[in-house]
Amino acid sequence: MRRWFWLLVVMGCGGDKTSDSGATAGDDDDDDIVIECNLPSYDLPTLSCDALAGAWRDTVEAGNSCNTAADCVVLRAPCETWWQVSCFYATNASCLDQTDLATFSAESGGCNIDGDACACSGSPEPTCVDHECAVGDTTR
Repeated sequence: MRRWFWLLVVMGCGGDKTSDSGATAGDDDDDDIVIECNLPSYDLPTLSCDALAGAWRDTVEAGNSCNTAADCVVLRAPCETWWQVSCFYATNASCLDQTDLATFSAESGGCNIDGDACACSGSPEPTCVDHECAVGDTTR
């Protein structure tokens, strides 16, 4: 059974509030937020493929808060064998990482049944828009 992870990351603001030196594209203000990783808990082996994909998306959504793009990481889901998910998911690196994705992916072993294979191009950079991690543009 997956444990609840509670992580508070307090990011301090230093210097002059009128400075744009730490601003992230898309942020409406320069105020940092407290990042809480209140991730849901699931009994992964009991979930169907669709429910497992929904649980992954819910977990990513719960762990995607950010103050800057440096807070974020892009995880590439194995959509070739787990067709219910997309290629890339942006999350807060302190909340979710490749190990968490691997835990979900291990349970998705039987999910490649008559599904569409994904075509993932490039490796997008993470961005932070309105205090949420997002997948950047994959075109170069």
